[in-house]
This record gives sequence, C-alpha cells and structure tokens, in this order.
Amino acid sequence: MDEAALLALLRYGFLAALYLFLFALIRALYRDLRVTAGGGYLAPGQQPCPQPPPAPYLEQVEGIAVAGGPVLPLDEHLVTFGRHPDNQVVLPSRLASAHHFRLQITGDQVQIEDLGSTNGTYLNEERLQEARLLQAGDRISAGDATFTFHPASRP
Repeated sequence: MDEAALLALLRYGFLAALYLFLFALIRALYRDLRVTAGGGYLAPGQQPCPQPPPAPYLEQVEGIAVAGGPVLPLDEHLVTFGRHPDNQVVLPSRLASAHHFRLQITGDQVQIEDLGSTNGTYLNEERLQEARLLQAGDRISAGDATFTFHPASRP
C-alpha cells in the first residue's frame, strides 16, 4: 500500500470517528434535555408537572382603556369594577358608578352582579336586574367600557 492511499484511509477513518463522536454527543444531549410543551427541561424519567387550569378573563373591546391592559385575568375569587380606586378594576369613565359591578368566581363559573349603579350594567345589551352566570362570548357594558368574557386560555 503506498503512502497516499494510507493517508487517505487515515483521513477518512478520522472523519468517520469524528462524526460518530458528534452523533453520540448529540444523542446524549437530546436524551438528557428533552424539552417539554411548557418550555422547561426534563431529566430522564422525570414527568412534567401538571399545569393549573387557565383562568377566565375579560377582554376590553370598547371605551377608555382600563389599567392593566385590554386583557384582565379573573384569577381572584371576587373582582369589583367601578370608578373608585378601591376597586380591583378602575373604570376611568364619568358614566361609571363608584362601585359599578362585581364578578364572583367559583370554580369554573363566573357570576356577574350589578352593585346598584346609576347607569346600570348591561349583559349582552340587556340591563342586568339580578345576578347571572356568564357564558363564553358574553358582552358586559358599564359606563363607556365594554368587555367580552372568555372562560379560559388567553389568546
């Protein structure tokens, strides 16, 4: 075997060994660092943690913007709306009462109740006379603000 053939054989052998090493390295990394759906990493044999159910939320679709942005998560047991600063959601409108309406969250149900507001709280363009359970897509109007109710999973 001449010297050129021996060098070519060694060169290709070295490249094959290098590719096998890189393949084994990537395979080991992949097994050790499996990415979960939530974006975290799992060790081998580890199970992902269950995610808490998504909270219902309101999306403001009309009116002067409320503090907290257009998407308001309903992750507390009781959420009050009104012009007074002691409400969880302050409605910056002169048409809103100091304490306009409240949402009570119990499990997967959300109940709306008017708090004796002067201009009324409207659910799907009907004045709210008594407490009612919200359904997906319901429109709530108070003052000049209008919200759409979504039972879960933010956009």
